[in-house]
Amino acid sequence: MGGLQFFCTAVDEPDGDTEMIVKSMEAMNQKSDPTEEERKGGSGHIGKMIFSCGTEQLAVCAYVPEEKLGELNCKEWLEKRGLPELS
Repeated sequence: MGGLQFFCTAVDEPDGDTEMIVKSMEAMNQKSDPTEEERKGGSGHIGKMIFSCGTEQLAVCAYVPEEKLGELNCKEWLEKRGLPELS
């Protein structure tokens, strides 16, 4: 079936901060070390959209790996999720 290719999820810690949600995405996409007991990152090959709700704003960040750009465009994906038109 091809396995997981795209997903949406929420993260709490950025608390709606746009810079922090981008850092969260970067951490998710880091290459993981298979020798580490607790692996972190390693999802750079998977397209994802993450949300973080704060008291002042909702932060959203989308990522599509280069090899999947023919299948999905970040701007279109965000707009299909009901978010305002992006420039």
